Amino acid sequence: MTKTTWINSTKALSKVSMAPIEPYFKYIYVALLAWVISNIATLSLRTDMLPKDKPPPQIQNQSKARSKSRGDYGVITAKNIFNEDNKIPESLGQKSKGDLTSPDAPAVLSKLGLQLMGTIVHINPEKSVASIEVQAKNLTSAFRVGTKIETLAEVTKIERRRVEFINLKNNRKEYIEIPEDIKLSMGLMNSDNSAKVSTGSGKFVKRTGENEYNVSRSDLKRFTDPSKLKNVLNQARMEPNYGPNGVEGFSFKWIKPGSIFEELGFSVGDVITGVDGEPINDPRKAMEAYNALKNSTNIRLNVIRGGAREEINYSVSE
Repeated sequence: MTKTTWINSTKALSKVSMAPIEPYFKYIYVALLAWVISNIATLSLRTDMLPKDKPPPQIQNQSKARSKSRGDYGVITAKNIFNEDNKIPESLGQKSKGDLTSPDAPAVLSKLGLQLMGTIVHINPEKSVASIEVQAKNLTSAFRVGTKIETLAEVTKIERRRVEFINLKNNRKEYIEIPEDIKLSMGLMNSDNSAKVSTGSGKFVKRTGENEYNVSRSDLKRFTDPSKLKNVLNQARMEPNYGPNGVEGFSFKWIKPGSIFEELGFSVGDVITGVDGEPINDPRKAMEAYNALKNSTNIRLNVIRGGAREEINYSVSE
């Protein structure tokens, strides 16, 4: 085969192979040209389409990682959505314990084994005095606000016939009192000799002269017995007597008819200013003087009666 013949054969074959796609060639050419032009346009405009400012830093949401605190639920208790009365009820634990040790909790009747024998209420609460018996030791002493009763309690308030204190064992507010319905009788003697006091006949305390009296040791011990003291104090009411220099003794404002105070020669208006020469210008001294009487053989009371100063003597016979 000659060279000319081979070339002619090749051209004829090419025409035969291209014949099926020749009608679509122009479309393929246009598509290819459009793709090339679009890429060239994209590359030329790309720099103008990108943002020139840096994007703001992305803030990560940490709410999911943080655990909820009690404050997050404060809106629930503030709106109190679970109670139509708009009151949040106390928990059972608070009702049984919390409210008893709270400073605002009411005082409850004490079971510490303390007995209130009597009180002297001063216009200044800090000077008020209470006579309290520690029953376990059979010991009666005078106490003011702020003083401690042994290691049992600390006095916080003294009122007529009532004393409040903090129980040092459980830090709870408690009180002791003299019942309002207590009998105003001496309650010191048996039925055979009780008339000596109630009638005021002078058989219990013998008058031996002007402002002179005699009392037996056994009867004196009865009246100074701590268990009987509250009955004695209930038979009279005394208040501080104020002079130019402050408190000057204590004045009788009321005396029960037929009581021991009448037997001892006292009347309403009398002012006891001292015992055995010691001035009584403080409720505590009055209580201490009363407790000292049980071992005395002779007792001298300084009294203001009708504006005049007098002295009453009591001799104690065995």
